[in-house]
Amino acid sequence: KTLVDFVYIAVHGRYAEDGTLQGFLGVLQIPYLGSKVLGSALGMDKILQKEILKFHKVPVAHGIHLYPHEIISYQNKIDSLNDRLKKENLSFPLVVKPAQEGSSLGVRVIFKKEKLWEALDYACHIHEKISQPVLIEEKLEGMEYSCITLFDHKRNKPLLLPPTEVVIEKESHIHDYDQKYMPGRAQKFTPARCSEKTLKNIQKTCLQAM
Repeated sequence: KTLVDFVYIAVHGRYAEDGTLQGFLGVLQIPYLGSKVLGSALGMDKILQKEILKFHKVPVAHGIHLYPHEIISYQNKIDSLNDRLKKENLSFPLVVKPAQEGSSLGVRVIFKKEKLWEALDYACHIHEKISQPVLIEEKLEGMEYSCITLFDHKRNKPLLLPPTEVVIEKESHIHDYDQKYMPGRAQKFTPARCSEKTLKNIQKTCLQAM
């Protein structure tokens, strides 16, 4: 603390966005940029995050989650898992994603049950040293966007930036890792090419989530 006045957090991924670094700086009483420990932790745990959002009436994709021991039990019983999905009114295509990663790591879109367990195993073990829960969700169709939501502490009010529309590559089904970080891949339009009413609705929902 005697050497550092303020930390501008620009580190990415596990231990940087999940509350770990934030907690470390908090213990040292060093101020830092961005969400605090709880907000960061919820932001990187999709299972808890969905429960919090649902509780506050923020719409989320319909789906289920499986823990690593459940995934193992379905290895040779994919029909049982498929029956469970049907009972939950989940039908293909489905999005399979690890619960505790960012940047679309481990995310796959599955169109038939024969590929389901492979996608579950892949998502569960996308981090080579840590097994993690996996979400299976409906695939939502429509415009993809990002919307940065800040808080202006001087004026004591939120600062909502214009939503950016993301147009993924034609042969892809999601905005994957390469499209996010490699130059010249997915196209982006700011503001998003939609009605003013839709833009306001996006900002309202993002503010509610924040």
